[in-house]
Amino acid sequence: MFPERASVKTAVNALSGSDVRTLEEVTGEMEVFDIRVAADSTVAEQRLADVDLPEGSLVISEAGGERTATSETRLEAGERYIVAADPDGADSVISAFRGE
Repeated sequence: MFPERASVKTAVNALSGSDVRTLEEVTGEMEVFDIRVAADSTVAEQRLADVDLPEGSLVISEAGGERTATSETRLEAGERYIVAADPDGADSVISAFRGE
């Protein structure tokens, strides 16, 4: 248990609003997000096969977890997805989904 890491993730969740939520319970170095696709983001309405996310990142599923994401999954604006990323690519993933 690393309380300092948990408290940092809690602070990030509070500051970033409801569009990005870092899953605080994950251990290790990997970051896991529940993140909403912004309408003006570069990934909105794209199939995963056509999206250029950083190496070491993976869209796991829609946030509801009904089914696993595949290369044919379309990232729809306004929808939430569970995404895992290596620490060095996490900021780029967030930027891609938020349209920054």
